[in-house]
Amino acid sequence: MTVRKYPHKALAFISVATIGALCFGSVPANASPQVLATVQGAESNQVTTLEHREQITEIFNLLNAYRQEKGLEPLLFSVPASEESQAWSKTIAGYQRLEHNPNAGQDPRIKAAWWGVWLENVAARWDDDGASMFQQWVNSPSHNSNLLNPNVNTVGIGLFITGNKDFVKYPNNYYMWGTQNFYSFKDGLPAQTYKTPDDYFEGRPALENTQLKTIVVKKVTTDYTKGTYTLPAVEGVEYYVNGVKKPAGTYSSNWEKVVIEYRPLSGWKHSTADNKYSTTIDFTQYLQQTEVPVPRFNDDTGEYTIDGNEFVDYYVNGIQKPMGSYDSGWTTITITVKPHPGYVIKGMTSWTHTFVKPSVVVTPKAPTFTASTGKYVIPTTTGIQYKVNGVNVNAGTYDSGWKPVTITAVANSGYKISGTASWPYTFTKPVVSVIPKAPTFNNTTGKYIIPATTGVQYKVNGTAVKSGTYDSGWKKITVTVTATTGYKISGTTSWSYAFVKPVVIVKPNAPTFNKTTGKYTIPATAGVQYKVNGVTTKAGTYNSGWKKITVTAVANAGYQLSGTASWSYTFTKPAVVVKPKAPTFNKSTGKYVIPTTTGVQYKVNGSAVKAGTYNSGWKKITVTAVAKTGYKLSGTSSWAYTFIKPKK
Repeated sequence: MTVRKYPHKALAFISVATIGALCFGSVPANASPQVLATVQGAESNQVTTLEHREQITEIFNLLNAYRQEKGLEPLLFSVPASEESQAWSKTIAGYQRLEHNPNAGQDPRIKAAWWGVWLENVAARWDDDGASMFQQWVNSPSHNSNLLNPNVNTVGIGLFITGNKDFVKYPNNYYMWGTQNFYSFKDGLPAQTYKTPDDYFEGRPALENTQLKTIVVKKVTTDYTKGTYTLPAVEGVEYYVNGVKKPAGTYSSNWEKVVIEYRPLSGWKHSTADNKYSTTIDFTQYLQQTEVPVPRFNDDTGEYTIDGNEFVDYYVNGIQKPMGSYDSGWTTITITVKPHPGYVIKGMTSWTHTFVKPSVVVTPKAPTFTASTGKYVIPTTTGIQYKVNGVNVNAGTYDSGWKPVTITAVANSGYKISGTASWPYTFTKPVVSVIPKAPTFNNTTGKYIIPATTGVQYKVNGTAVKSGTYDSGWKKITVTVTATTGYKISGTTSWSYAFVKPVVIVKPNAPTFNKTTGKYTIPATAGVQYKVNGVTTKAGTYNSGWKKITVTAVANAGYQLSGTASWSYTFTKPAVVVKPKAPTFNKSTGKYVIPTTTGVQYKVNGSAVKAGTYNSGWKKITVTAVAKTGYKLSGTSSWAYTFIKPKK
């Protein structure tokens, strides 16, 4: 995947789908607000902005922890790659679909550093949970492969939040879109590379970069008379000619166009903005033209003649031949001409001619057909190839299989047919009358037997079956017969039988009810299904919740109930005895206090009140205590007091 010092893109796609994974979910109630941080770059005067620090940091930390768990080196954090990722996340959110970025790595800070591998992950979610988005990538094999790629050393993480939470009205407009861009920087880091996102967001210095040497380019020299070029020795450069690595030296162009790339070695760079330098030399424009005469073909003798010149080579059916006359052997001849180095041919460079040998006229012998045996005989005729239903056959006797046969005669090369050349014949096989054997049915076992009768195909409920013993499943079985090819049926052709499965009588065991614990037990009885308040329930002990329980027994298939099949029981929860605390009345202040007693609801003049101190308004107050559900009172439960306001 890695091409050192020569950037290329290695896209990572899903297997199910061809782009990133989606995750459907709800936005958490405690979702954090967007985090916006503007930081001055340590290696650039450009002020850059990255959003959603919390999710970026969480994804980055999970990524490096995951890589270290797998024995891989942690990645560095790239601000330009993150800005690139953030911009792409916003773009695909606008598309409302997942796609990969066709123009990744174009940031000048990234291009200046040169990268060997580029990988990308994209995803979308209905919430802003960074950890869950990271898990999406882990769960996808192709995206997980990018997370654990051993060749990358830097990552950029960028997010975009649309704010849309209405997935019903906008089903494709997800709440959060995310992009990861992975790079391998082998010859130095791009500007604004940090150990962690926190270093960037908190304004710490970026990592120091390696100083690259500048290449001094030397021009390629050419010799257009010989079609050669010379690659000079240049420090810090390795040459690639039409994509193939070559050392410095002189080479033949083969009179073709050559593209020469000066690729920087480790620690070196070009002075150009894109860190590239190449030159193209088109040697084809320096070729000399030559005309060649057309070969001559003689259909009477079957010969052909090559008249050429000293600047070209001739090839006959791929084999090089000098000028002269040759026997064709009465076959197809293709003559091609190729120029010598430094020359180009003007006009045609290939000719094809088919020599046809004079034909011999022949009348093919007719085949013979025997209706009683179903066989036919193919004769022998010189110059003739016989075919049966389109397939070549040799002379001899053949079995028709009682099928239609069409025999045709085809002339071999050098022969021509005169007279009849096709003979169709339909063989009809004699029909045999057969009486099918009857199937047998056993209601005790529920099985039936299909017999074997030559020339008869048996069917059970419309489906063809072989002879043998079958289980009816205690259903109605209809057996029919049809004659196979060459046979006809006489006698009975259909038999039906309805199997009835014997019924087992069963008396269901009764459930038990424990009024002290409020629990009941469902027993186990073979052939019986119990239901509690209409719901199917397995054998076991259950809590009634102190409610009425109705248990019914239902017979399973093949069973019939005997005796009681329904039981009802109403559970009553025992009440807790409680003595209510008495309220207190203060005649001086005109106030009264309602105490707290578990299981007791206090009422003042008939209205329920909570525990606390109340003002009487200098009126008569009647406090009553009422037991709550599950409780009953003992002792005094009513208190009355008349407040009299003091005179001034």
